[in-house]
Amino acid sequence: MHRTKYKINYIKQYGGNNIIYRAETKEAFNDVYYLIRRLDWYKEKGYNIRLPTNKKFIDIYKNKQFLTQTDVEQMRQIFYDEIYKEHELDDAIQIVSQSRSKVEDALILLAQLKKNWNFEIKPVYNIILTQYGPGGGYDSRTGHITILIDPLKIKQSYINQITKTIIHEIVHIGIENDIIQEYDLTHEEKETLVDLICILYLHLPKYEIQYKTNEIIKFVTYDDIVNNLPRAIELYKQKN
Repeated sequence: MHRTKYKINYIKQYGGNNIIYRAETKEAFNDVYYLIRRLDWYKEKGYNIRLPTNKKFIDIYKNKQFLTQTDVEQMRQIFYDEIYKEHELDDAIQIVSQSRSKVEDALILLAQLKKNWNFEIKPVYNIILTQYGPGGGYDSRTGHITILIDPLKIKQSYINQITKTIIHEIVHIGIENDIIQEYDLTHEEKETLVDLICILYLHLPKYEIQYKTNEIIKFVTYDDIVNNLPRAIELYKQKN
């Protein structure tokens, strides 16, 4: 089978040093295909997932459990020929990059947790804007954070919510290895723990806990977060 090579050389980004803002480029289709393969999981957890609305694209993936490699390559072709547009998020990148100063402020506070109990801070965070997926996501290995953006609706007033989402994902990355994986936390437990750090320690305004009845809330205080969060989670797991 002949395979088309998909080259995307264009990249527009803002920021520098430890925080870079850019749109999805060569990884765009792979990320969409990942979402399709995990649609049932996202549905189970209550997430609304935005996917391409191209009819030809939908007709192929609607039977996702039976996709062949030929189907995937056809989807890739449709995605880059008819769906993906390189410059569509240029204005959004400029707006979202205005979150930088508040993200840097959060990183300064989180650096104290790195010193106290090895909260992981990446040398560089790539804030990658996408038109598909849930509100946000992260890759703990690379420090890549994806943020869902609608280029037709993005406006200055969205900056506060986007900033909170970016910080939320940075916190996820920071506790992924030494806490989430180490203590085998469930999805609900890890989301609640991240929310507690954002509220109790980072004091993010108008921030709400997603899972308000999760038991982990009773075991984590401000002092625990500052001094030794892994120890607090160890005690929690011993009793649950």
